[in-house]
Amino acid sequence: TTTEPSLPSTSSLEIEKLIDPALYRLTDGLPTKELQMMVSEAKSCETLLEQEIQLLEKALASEDSLLDAEKSSVDRMINIEFTPPDRYFTISTLLGRLREPLAPPLPPNSAIAASRLKSQHNILQPPTKKKKTNASVATSNSSAGIPTEADSNNSNNVRVNSNDKIHVERLKQLLKLDGNPEYRRRHTDPTKLLAAWKRISSHRTAGVFRRPVRDGEAPGYTERILFPIDLSLIRKMIMSGMIISWADLHQRLSLICHNCVKFNGRESDYGIVTREFESYMEEVLLQLIGAVSRASTPTVANHGNSVSNIDSKPDKLTTGSGTTVASVKKE
Repeated sequence: TTTEPSLPSTSSLEIEKLIDPALYRLTDGLPTKELQMMVSEAKSCETLLEQEIQLLEKALASEDSLLDAEKSSVDRMINIEFTPPDRYFTISTLLGRLREPLAPPLPPNSAIAASRLKSQHNILQPPTKKKKTNASVATSNSSAGIPTEADSNNSNNVRVNSNDKIHVERLKQLLKLDGNPEYRRRHTDPTKLLAAWKRISSHRTAGVFRRPVRDGEAPGYTERILFPIDLSLIRKMIMSGMIISWADLHQRLSLICHNCVKFNGRESDYGIVTREFESYMEEVLLQLIGAVSRASTPTVANHGNSVSNIDSKPDKLTTGSGTTVASVKKE
């Protein structure tokens, strides 16, 4: 039996300190009216939470003293894992966009983890013509890098700690972006922004964001989503000069993610896909911005000449779940 090498872990205190700045970062670029909606909902959410806590305390003290309606509410709270903020989609959206290890912990004996594994690829995988046995499905998923339920149950602490550290380091890089002059530099030529847009739009999760959402497809969408946006509109905004910096592009792409989680819910199939899309999008932007920043820094090598590798693309990128996927080939 071989022993896995110990890897540096990320402390819970370090993760806790990053939650507030991470949530604040997710609000960057959101329209003022959307932010005002979150503030107005906050008091209502707090009131509902207090009411539920009081009702649970009453049930613990004496279940016989509960009215029928109160018993029904207690049963619903016990059986449903979400709290009142999850019923206020604008606030829940920020929680739904947090990725591991910052995501809110699941309740004890939660069924959400297993549900995530089953639903994560419903949108991404085409239906198979030939029905596979459970064993062959597990084998094909494993070979394709798709997490199986067994993978989830058998994942060891070394891997978890390693992934946590990767995600925490990436978050720290995202939090530092605003202090990078390249992040908000105005582009007089849209070529690099379009190249980034094309690369992000080619990711396997981008298909659901490439065109506008219609009310016929999603009834009530235009009522709940005040600022609709999609990848095709973002391309037009780049071409027209409305998006002229990495920061502009980042904010508009983030709004796509915000809208999707807000309308569909954070544990819906689309909510799970959105987290993967946002993770890939942010990693691409970090790589491209970092490449330009390094290229603009004078070095002794190459006789003082710096070469930009803005169009260079790594063979692989990691998604928010730690899965490795092939990057889009250069055309």
